[in-house]
Amino acid sequence: MQDTGEIVVISADGKGVVVRTSDLPANTQEGAFASSKKLNKPLTKGEKHNAKRMTTVASVYTINSFVGTHQQIVNPSDEDRKSKRPRPIGKRVWASLAKEPEKVISEACDEAIFRDQKKNKRFCALVDGNKKQLSLLQKLVKKHNLNLTIVVDIIHVIEYLWKAAFVFYSQTSTQAKASLSKRLQLILEGKSS
Repeated sequence: MQDTGEIVVISADGKGVVVRTSDLPANTQEGAFASSKKLNKPLTKGEKHNAKRMTTVASVYTINSFVGTHQQIVNPSDEDRKSKRPRPIGKRVWASLAKEPEKVISEACDEAIFRDQKKNKRFCALVDGNKKQLSLLQKLVKKHNLNLTIVVDIIHVIEYLWKAAFVFYSQTSTQAKASLSKRLQLILEGKSS
């Protein structure tokens, strides 16, 4: 049996997948046909020939911890960029259009527990901040009595910070960037509130 890392990671994400209207389930075909273009003209910006469905993507793996500082994330040195980071071990990734997100995330949680049935390792969930996914994870934490640390992907956090900065400053202002940097620094220092 291969070695495993000290942390069991569950990751979940939603992804839009373009599907031909004829391949949609019957209950969603009606809406897709109703919203399809009516005139014989070129597609407008953002208009698609097909409809999108949301798929849920999940992964489970173990990894060894890597301790870093907030400064290494906000302003990494050349040495920080070259440092060897731990790699995922035994990573399994899957996705489903057919199953509800609840089922896919529940399967990921089951596999994570299977990998450490005695719950000796640290459990972590990496998500993008989707409220439905967070709610599902909270339910699974209670159901399985898990000590789970939920981590919101820093890339998504930065997207939310940009949106907040643009409420107060124009998109071209240096104040927006300064606001984002200040808020990101505070979050990484554990002062997110």
